[in-house]
Amino acid sequence: MGKRGRPRKIVPEKTEEEKIAEAIKQDLKSANAELSEDDVRAMLDDISKEEKTTKEESEKRAERKRVENLIKNRHAVCFTAEESSTLDLYPEGKPVRQTEGSACVDLRADTRVVLKPGMVRLVSTGLKVEIRRDCCLMVYPRSSLSIKKSIMMANSVGIIDSDYRGIVMVPLINIGKEIQILERGERIAQAMLIRGIGESWEYTTHLAETERGEGGMGSTGTM
Repeated sequence: MGKRGRPRKIVPEKTEEEKIAEAIKQDLKSANAELSEDDVRAMLDDISKEEKTTKEESEKRAERKRVENLIKNRHAVCFTAEESSTLDLYPEGKPVRQTEGSACVDLRADTRVVLKPGMVRLVSTGLKVEIRRDCCLMVYPRSSLSIKKSIMMANSVGIIDSDYRGIVMVPLINIGKEIQILERGERIAQAMLIRGIGESWEYTTHLAETERGEGGMGSTGTM
């Protein structure tokens, strides 16, 4: 209560935006300049956009640092998806091994595919990956597809290089005599992260001799 029993008037605290607007007006007044309310509002909008951009850049840098640490220290395969619905195809929201002893994680088709006999189709997984520079992601066929549906990988084995940032695609071929259908979400290939040794190729005029020599395919017999 104030003097003579009158209740004190409660003045609400100014918002951060109001404080900035008042500071702008004060600066303009000191500089003998005048701006309309619309001009002040435009300046505030510009400041807000700059703050938002700064925040987004900061969040992006933090995420890049997190990813780089995961890739470097844990050999992680960091991935993103073209569409958020792609992640719904995976029970755990990411490619996983089906059993504790599985060597590879499974990759799934991001679209429904119809394969006629002899047809080759490049099937999207909807995923993009980032891995260590000294690694590659090897993509192998699934034996169950070849046995049950006569579907193989057209290139036998795929290699995803560390600097590739496109969608992981799997070339599939129907080697059977019947039309085969792969539903969206069906497992179409399996992948494993492989670390290279960073070898270099050097020319020489002499190679060491071996017992096998130049014996090629079939040189060791069939039994």
